[in-house]
Amino acid sequence: MIHQYITTSKLKKTIHFIIDWLVDIYVKLFLNISDVEIKNPQKIVFFSLGHLGDVLILSYIFPLIKEFYPNSTIDVVAPEWCLPILKNNPFLRKVIIHNTFHENRSPINFLRKILLQFNSLKKVIEELREQQYDVSIEGRISYPNGNRIAFKSKIKKRIGFGSGGFGSLLTNEIKFPKSNSFHLLEALLKELSVIGIKRQLSDIKSYYNCSVETSTDFSSLMRTISLPFLILHFETGNPNRNVNRDFLIKVVKKIVEETKFNLVLCGISNESNKFYSSLLSIVPNSNNRIINAVNKLSIDELFELSKYAKAALTLESLPAHLCAINCETISFYNNGAGSLFFPISNKKANVIHNHSNSKYCNQPNIINYFVKDIESIETYEIVEKLLIEISND
Repeated sequence: MIHQYITTSKLKKTIHFIIDWLVDIYVKLFLNISDVEIKNPQKIVFFSLGHLGDVLILSYIFPLIKEFYPNSTIDVVAPEWCLPILKNNPFLRKVIIHNTFHENRSPINFLRKILLQFNSLKKVIEELREQQYDVSIEGRISYPNGNRIAFKSKIKKRIGFGSGGFGSLLTNEIKFPKSNSFHLLEALLKELSVIGIKRQLSDIKSYYNCSVETSTDFSSLMRTISLPFLILHFETGNPNRNVNRDFLIKVVKKIVEETKFNLVLCGISNESNKFYSSLLSIVPNSNNRIINAVNKLSIDELFELSKYAKAALTLESLPAHLCAINCETISFYNNGAGSLFFPISNKKANVIHNHSNSKYCNQPNIINYFVKDIESIETYEIVEKLLIEISND
């Protein structure tokens, strides 16, 4: 069998290939896996064993399923750290928790992460078998995926990608779009086409349902913010995708000196607090223009804040997707996967990236800026131009 692999690491690709070669032989000799026709799926389960941004993007296709199959139920197998995104989703019946050691960023030791995964695996499989799902659909194109879990759970129709391994255990192994600049949702839409849902990327609308209540701290924060303001969120879960702090300070200095925008600095890390301290010491009058909201906002409150913002400046991260639902964004995609994870934006999303395969990407509401070096004069000039446009809007 021929499987696609998305990783650029030769070591990871070799490991995937060897494991899949052995699995392919086992399937061919001992199993009889064939496609099953299900005309009106009633119970559908998704696997998304990654991070917050993965499940947010995945959730955008839930309305399409409900449109085609209004009586169906949708469940998701996801790690517990994804609950803040899924807990208020109106299209979901339940979330089945499964933490994977590979994606676990908690401060516990590696062995503990492995034990937590394998201790929960049996319970997850038992629950999936009990539910007797008609269809499983994979929400990621990289390792880890739910292919092996779906097979062991005896789900009738298993739709997914072989790029994260164990593709031969699927009843329907989907191939990526041929374009080098496809979006993750275009791959997921190919999965939906297997169950009769024919839609394009332009048909998808981003959304997020948050809690009705906000904290008193959030209410107090909102009273201190003067309009118009910009959100700054310069954190990402992958250290390789960070942008040099000196470059970002230069951008913020430009905003303070040449625009009327106030700024709200968001994030959850100590590095963002250090960044705030640097701004106060380097940028004149920044203490009157920049509000430090680091570690003061939940995901829901960040989403609420973005409703009032003129724009948001972010790295490639959950806030890039979350803010793009409500306001214009300027996002730095440094050393990332490019268009695969560009925002699905209701507003204009300005994406500045150094991913060469994505330079000709033409996605709805995306203004595509390819640069060879994110931390360059070229990027700075692009941001300067965009800030003028936002100021005049």
